[in-house]
Amino acid sequence: MAVRFALLKNTRFWIVLGALLAGLFWAGLAHAGLLRPVEQLLTDARFRQRGPLPSPLKLIYVDIDANSILELGNFPWDRGIFAKVCRTLIEEGKVKAIGIDVVFSEAGLPNIADREAIRRGNREFGRYLFSGPPIVLAATYASGFMTAADGTTRPRRAPVIGQRSTLIDPPELPEWPVGPMTFTPPNVGLIDIEGGQTRFVRLVAPVPGRTYYQISLELARLHWGLRSKDIRVSPDRVELTRQDGSVVRSIPLKSDETVDINWFSPWIHSSNPRVSIHAVLLASEMLKSESAEERQA
Repeated sequence: MAVRFALLKNTRFWIVLGALLAGLFWAGLAHAGLLRPVEQLLTDARFRQRGPLPSPLKLIYVDIDANSILELGNFPWDRGIFAKVCRTLIEEGKVKAIGIDVVFSEAGLPNIADREAIRRGNREFGRYLFSGPPIVLAATYASGFMTAADGTTRPRRAPVIGQRSTLIDPPELPEWPVGPMTFTPPNVGLIDIEGGQTRFVRLVAPVPGRTYYQISLELARLHWGLRSKDIRVSPDRVELTRQDGSVVRSIPLKSDETVDINWFSPWIHSSNPRVSIHAVLLASEMLKSESAEERQA
């Protein structure tokens, strides 16, 4: 009897030890990021099994597509083009908000560009943005480096929640030179992804004097008619709230303060209505036509 008890006791010991070692082994693989490819394969499989879902917001994609590049030329474009397109979408299309994932930074201008044409486009789009339309422009940390006042460059540091050190850098922002000053529109959203993959994003970037939010979060805020201060941030979630305190959306964050993107459908899918930006630009011109037939079209 004593021998059987000893064997049973030893068996339990080895089972517990084996379970602990197996747990440590898998935890080590997860910490090293070696399980991430497996997790992504399983996520893809679950998305395929689930199938497309309707988006909670009504979306349409205005694409900077091959035809637009062919008709309008390579980037950077005259910013007046974006003024015409946005004005048409808001005033004629009655859209609630527009997000443009192009960073209108002065750093992106070629040295052979027509500076006078650039200034004209800047003035046209800048005046329109100054009137306060529901347009969110892109900002990014992806440029990697920023230029200091003395002309030196250093890596651009992205912040995390709860870290408001003066050493934290702002993202690369959309800019409009106005004399000696630089104007940045009020509605700015981050377009950065984490780890170079369109699976994870950081929703919040707190810097001294301002907190920047991901562009989709800013678009949702404008869609629901909320203010920037109606976004509440804690280490484990981001909440969109109404002025009476009711929660419109609560978004849980992972331990690294990112959020997994829930793709409602594949990027190219019948549930995603799309139109070329060149088609919208043509429509904006046709709306000014003397021909009633063209205006109707």
